[in-house]
Amino acid sequence: MTLEITYKLTFDIHRQEVFNFVFDEKSMTLQTNADTTPEPWTALEFQKCRHCPLDANKNSQCPAAVALQSPIDRLGSEISYKEIDLEVITSERKIKKRSDLSSAFASMMGLLIPASGCPYAEPFKPMARFHLPLASSEETAFRSISAYLFGQYLRRKQGLTEDFNLQGLTSIYADIEQVNAQLAVRLVKSGKLRELNSLVKLDTHAKIVPMVIDELGSEFEELFESYLR
Repeated sequence: MTLEITYKLTFDIHRQEVFNFVFDEKSMTLQTNADTTPEPWTALEFQKCRHCPLDANKNSQCPAAVALQSPIDRLGSEISYKEIDLEVITSERKIKKRSDLSSAFASMMGLLIPASGCPYAEPFKPMARFHLPLASSEETAFRSISAYLFGQYLRRKQGLTEDFNLQGLTSIYADIEQVNAQLAVRLVKSGKLRELNSLVKLDTHAKIVPMVIDELGSEFEELFESYLR
């Protein structure tokens, strides 16, 4: 079974860019087009992340870079603050909003990178499976904490050590920050991306979430009153 998520970016009456992404429904792995030739800037050793555990002898391409190749090719030369009409279509709903290109692009990257096969992005696969386009930092924090805690529940069911203090979540975000930073370097060196605003917006979530974990606990405590009785 596959799951499809479509991004439609309408610039004006003369131009619309449509991206139809297909994923394995259970693993949420992106199904890439086998006919697409990876470009040189997607090679694993091209500006490779320092902490990347992948072996170039077994993985010649950076998974995240390969996943982003098509959107970068089609949108990378655009001005990030250009206004567009964004429509995201899933099997459950359609979401439409007037937005800017950098926000739409950041949302798209937040979907593709976890599904790409990048080892440090895999903890975000559950969020990609239940993708929320244009999510705010607060929404992202709530969803990531919820996904992490559900993962700990599954670990307990399997007899594994669990972490309900969210220490591991901070480590996960520290790793993805490094990925985002090095991906920015990779794209600058490739010459394919005109501006980095989209990556900056994506990385903002990675930086803010660890900072607001305790704050969210206090802010939302009243909402969870029924659980605390």
